[in-house]
Amino acid sequence: MAFGSFSPGAYTVTYGGNSLGLINDPTRFRRVESAQPITVDQYGDSLVDGVYRGGRVFVMITLAEWTANIRTALWPFNADFGAIGLAGRLLSDIAASLVLTPVALTPAAVLGNNTFTASKAILAPQNQTEFVLGNVHRNIPIAFECLLYNDAGTYRHFALS
Repeated sequence: MAFGSFSPGAYTVTYGGNSLGLINDPTRFRRVESAQPITVDQYGDSLVDGVYRGGRVFVMITLAEWTANIRTALWPFNADFGAIGLAGRLLSDIAASLVLTPVALTPAAVLGNNTFTASKAILAPQNQTEFVLGNVHRNIPIAFECLLYNDAGTYRHFALS
């Protein structure tokens, strides 16, 4: 019997319904909460309270292949990978679903509620896409940002199922 409820296991990743192929390194999820700090002069910079202001959700993946699907994820702003996109477009208009599914028969799949679905994800605006061109394996770290969307009256960044 295990000492705890552990859920290791590889995940498959799709973006806009298309596979992003093999993934290198574990996929990382980051949630950053935001609050407006409340300070008063009497206590200097000491935090007295705060107003919750929502947050942001990111998914970091290291892609191990080089395919048309990956190029679309790396550059959602234009069908031509090297051309600039149309300035002024809303990110929500070009975002796509990002789905991470645990590989069957791994503890991650067996324990349940580990399929991650972000209905509106896009290359994070602060992502610095970098990949090597040379006689080496090309690993491509990428960060997606999960935009807020309306799920039958509940506003969310993602859902677990």
